[in-house]
Amino acid sequence: MVDPQATVPKIAARIKWAREEHELKQYWVAQEAGMEVARYNRIEKGKVKRTFSEELRSIAKVLGCSLDWLNNGDVHEPWLPGRAPVRKVPPHKWKDGGAQHGNMQI
Repeated sequence: MVDPQATVPKIAARIKWAREEHELKQYWVAQEAGMEVARYNRIEKGKVKRTFSEELRSIAKVLGCSLDWLNNGDVHEPWLPGRAPVRKVPPHKWKDGGAQHGNMQI
């Protein structure tokens, strides 16, 4: 049986790595995942006792990775050079449809 407490730091590290790999801000990921920034921050820092599968599913979708990878990792963890298991996500958009990269629309 897998100890949920042992997996929280690993999930947190994978979330942080994927977010930074895509050069995204915490507040943007939280907003797109439909959660409060404080909750997302605590998840990414591993300071939660447990996460809900729906939260992780939303985060995985925003970060362009699988829920399975967030939970279990891979044979090669992402911080090993050349072993990134997540796919690149397209440039993110604001709710009004304007792209955030380059020319920001206000």
